[in-house]
Amino acid sequence: MNPDLVLIGCGKSKLEERASAKDLYTGSLFRARRRYAEASGAPWRIISALHHVLLPDDMVEPYGWTIRDIKRQRVIFGDPVSQWAGRCWSLLSADAALYGWTHVELHIGAGYALPLLMSAPPSYIITTPLATLQIGEQLRWYREALEG
Repeated sequence: MNPDLVLIGCGKSKLEERASAKDLYTGSLFRARRRYAEASGAPWRIISALHHVLLPDDMVEPYGWTIRDIKRQRVIFGDPVSQWAGRCWSLLSADAALYGWTHVELHIGAGYALPLLMSAPPSYIITTPLATLQIGEQLRWYREALEG
């Protein structure tokens, strides 16, 4: 079953200057996820701790914020990770309604994927094809998926 939308995780390694979101992140895992998302033919978005959801061509300044930074705010803000995930789905909902997206494929690290899975709208079918794989295994999976 082909996804209606591919969500990929951002990356820690970034350019040092403002760039489009698809070009800002420079790590090998992000680049593999991006190539897969582009080859899938499905629309794709980037999930970011700071920006929530980015379109590939959104212009972004480099930043150092991660899901761990959101978790540290729990004492002050209650459950900020759930709030972050809810905001991600809220930002995606208008396009999902417009385009009829129901099957969303997550290519995101566990720290980001778990809150998104726990707060996903019940109308979505969420798949996580790489959820149990280590980074090296994920890179191999992407390479094989793109070659085959």
